[in-house]
Amino acid sequence: MAKKKRLSRKFIRFLYNAVVVISLLIMVIRGLLLLFSGVADYGKREVIWNVVAYNENKSKLDDMSIDYSWSLEQAGSSYSVIIGDEYVDGEVAMDTYTYLTEIKAGYENDTYTDEPYIIPYLVNHPKGGIIVVCGGAYGHKTIDGDTGEGKVIAKELNKRGYCAFVMHYRSNPYEYPVPALDLQRSVRYVKANSSRYGIKKDKVGIIGFSAGGNLVGIYINQIMGRDFLPEDYEKDFVDEVDDSVMGAMMIYPALSFRDNVPMLFGLYDEEVIKDPVAREKLLDDSDLSMQFDSVDTPQFVAYGTEDSVVGWRETVKYINEAGKKGASVHVCVVEGWNHGFSPSCYMDEMAIWLDELGD
Repeated sequence: MAKKKRLSRKFIRFLYNAVVVISLLIMVIRGLLLLFSGVADYGKREVIWNVVAYNENKSKLDDMSIDYSWSLEQAGSSYSVIIGDEYVDGEVAMDTYTYLTEIKAGYENDTYTDEPYIIPYLVNHPKGGIIVVCGGAYGHKTIDGDTGEGKVIAKELNKRGYCAFVMHYRSNPYEYPVPALDLQRSVRYVKANSSRYGIKKDKVGIIGFSAGGNLVGIYINQIMGRDFLPEDYEKDFVDEVDDSVMGAMMIYPALSFRDNVPMLFGLYDEEVIKDPVAREKLLDDSDLSMQFDSVDTPQFVAYGTEDSVVGWRETVKYINEAGKKGASVHVCVVEGWNHGFSPSCYMDEMAIWLDELGD
């Protein structure tokens, strides 16, 4: 009996060691893949605006509450305040993280003079073109200095026969509707240049992740088909292009801020957010299940049932509301997965859905 117990303990240790070694190997392989894939191909960027609406030569830093004493690690830890259904004053955390990861890191200017762009990843004889919108809670862009939710997704779409356009949009301290107008302009820009890319104008879709999923949801429910450009803005031929999309894909999206109340600081005016009455109205106005107005846009929504970062139950509310309104929504439930799950969890299913849209 004692010999059997010793063998059992040895076997358990063997299994444990094997799991550790395999986990380390996976980490090394992922690191190598990231190393050889590089970061986003910034050299291929195409600026999408001729004159950038809502830009001005004014300091962002004057409008931000930055704690210059924080390290990136401190800011990153404080930035986690965006998770939760309780109101917390997240202005300093949001602004400091934006400053360190976007402005100081050199991805954005310290004045309101950023030039939004797309990075095209093209294929021959494409089935269509998909604009890729990364996340980052509106405080930073996850494509900056990395490949996730950007180049990686573009390459996956390329494998399935689609051109991809990774978008770099304006975010904190820019406010609503500026990020969504960058998406609107991207749609129009890709359509205006469709012959150059080899795609048809009616085969352009959008995909967003996390806050990017929120941005896609804002776009199809509150922006598309509407004019939010400033009165003194001179429209060009791109602004006259139809801004509809063949389909909208939202992956682990934040479709309401009710489970991420402090995340409001990345998109809306801080004085409104800090006022309890105004904040409650803002939560209603930004709740896309309450503001659903995209019945004519086919949608694909993927969420994880263990998502601890954004409110997946809010996503279910959105899906249910879309169903009541008669919208076409394909739902991909990723059982047991948290936020930021792998493209392998949904990409093949989504590609089939896209192909069917194109038929």
